[in-house]
Amino acid sequence: MVSIIAAFKQFQKDPSGAVAVDWVVLVAALVGLTIAVFSFLAGGMDAISNEVAIQMSDQEITDEF
Repeated sequence: MVSIIAAFKQFQKDPSGAVAVDWVVLVAALVGLTIAVFSFLAGGMDAISNEVAIQMSDQEITDEF
């Protein structure tokens, strides 16, 4: 039976855990950056869509061809 201390020492020597942590940090940074970009663009898109809605509501619809 492996003792807890021996298992912990073996875990410390295994580099695959560090690689997994690196990937988690990288993915978290990308997700955060994506959320920041979309929240920045959302305000501009809202303003543009409101402007388009105002322009469209001002147009007169006719039945003439």
